[in-house]
Amino acid sequence: MIDSPSNRTLQATPTYRLARLISNIGSPPVIALLAVILVVFTASDNRQVWWGLLYIVVAILIPLFYVLDLVRRGKVTDFHLSSREERTWPFIVTIGVGIIAWLILLRPTVSQTLQLVALINIVQTALLSLITTQWKISVHSAAITGLAVLAWHLIGNAAIFLFLCIPLIAWSRLHLKRHTPLQLIAGATLGATVVYSTILAHGF
Repeated sequence: MIDSPSNRTLQATPTYRLARLISNIGSPPVIALLAVILVVFTASDNRQVWWGLLYIVVAILIPLFYVLDLVRRGKVTDFHLSSREERTWPFIVTIGVGIIAWLILLRPTVSQTLQLVALINIVQTALLSLITTQWKISVHSAAITGLAVLAWHLIGNAAIFLFLCIPLIAWSRLHLKRHTPLQLIAGATLGATVVYSTILAHGF
């Protein structure tokens, strides 16, 4: 967004601040963290907590701190990587550490659902990265919709709250002028398709 007087006035409004708060809470790293927490706490084996923590450190925190470091050094404009061209290396790092984390989790003592989430993270990020080379698809929209579908599979109707969050986060991204409606719809479609098709493919 161009930093003009009118934009600075917009950013000072309560509605804009609310949209930024929603966008931050609904950011992909937070959504990924919620997905792991959901899987761990619906598992019958308490040992999954430790595997979940390991996955969080490797697959979520490493890319998160990488992006924060890019912001600190002025290599990207903001934490949400608003410019499409800035997403290349963060996506590569996310895919790389995601594959490492998934390989670590491929052992009999690890919940198959946690392994599934790790695989979904790789596939979804790879597809988003591929699309982003040509077009700015919404990662926020893909993340929250994918989480809602996963939660619906794990906890049924209790996941309705997450489905209600989809339009809320979409509104925040629109209000912040980060995406068009089509980019948000495309992100939601990709997120739902990747999660649902991966679940079906693995017979869960």
